[in-house]
Amino acid sequence: MPETQRCAACKRPLSRYNPDPLCSACLGAARHGPDGAETPADGGGLTPVWLWDSPPMRRALAGLDLAAMMVIFRAATGLSQLELAQLLGWSQSTVSLIEKGQRDTLYDIRELLRFARTVVMPREALLPAILGRPNAAPRDVNLASAELADTWMVEDAGLDVDRRTFGGLVAGAAAAVILPSAAVPAQATAAHARYLQACVDSLYARDQTVGGAALLRQALMHWQYARRMLGESSYTEPVERQLLAITSELAICTGWVAFDGGNAPLARHL
Repeated sequence: MPETQRCAACKRPLSRYNPDPLCSACLGAARHGPDGAETPADGGGLTPVWLWDSPPMRRALAGLDLAAMMVIFRAATGLSQLELAQLLGWSQSTVSLIEKGQRDTLYDIRELLRFARTVVMPREALLPAILGRPNAAPRDVNLASAELADTWMVEDAGLDVDRRTFGGLVAGAAAAVILPSAAVPAQATAAHARYLQACVDSLYARDQTVGGAALLRQALMHWQYARRMLGESSYTEPVERQLLAITSELAICTGWVAFDGGNAPLARHL
C-alpha cells in the first residue's frame, strides 16, 4: 500500500483528495496568522513579528523542522516550488528535496540567513528557533546584549552542520539574532513580483485582524525592499511594469497601515 501522506505542519494524515501539503486547519492558520484561537504555548494570541507569522510556522521553527517551514511559507504566500526556487536562486528540485526532508541545505546557516534576507524576515521572527518555544517573543531575549553580539562570526565561519549541531547553535542564538538588511537580487524576476504581490495581499488582510500599529514596520520594510529592487536590480520590461505597479500598491497599502496605526503624517507622505 502507498504510504499515507501527512500534513507537513501537524503530521496528521491527509485526505487523498487534498492536493495541498497542509491540512485545511494548518493551511488556514498559515495564511491568516495568529488569531488568538490557540493557547499561548502554541503561539496563538501573539502580536505577529513577521508578515508570515503563524502558529504552524512558529511550531516548525521551534522544532527545527525546516522542511515544514518551507512548505508552510509556500502555502502562506501561494508560491509554487518553481517560484520559490527562482526567488531564492535555487533549482526547483532543490526546493522539492528540502520539503521532502531529503536535503539539508537549510542546515547550512549561511543558507538560512540568505533565506531570511530574501523574504524580508526580521531577526526576531527566528526567536522560536533560538529559544525552542513557539510562543517566544522579543521580550524574552535582549537582542542587543554583548553575549549575542559575538554571534556575527558564525556566518563568516561558513559553518555547514548537521541537524544536531545546528540545533545547538540555534539554541545558543548563533544563527538568527543578527540579520543585516535584506539584499536585493541582482536580477529581479516575475517570481519576485509575485512574492511582493502576496505581501500586499497579506498586509491588507492582516490590517483587518491585527491593526496597523503591529504591521507598520513590516509594511515599511517591504515597501523599501520593492523600491530598492526597482533602483538596484536589473529586470526585463514586463517585470519592470509589474514592479512599478506593485511598489506603488505597497506605498498605498503602507499608507493605510500607517493611518490605521495613528501615524497620519507618514500616511499622507505615502
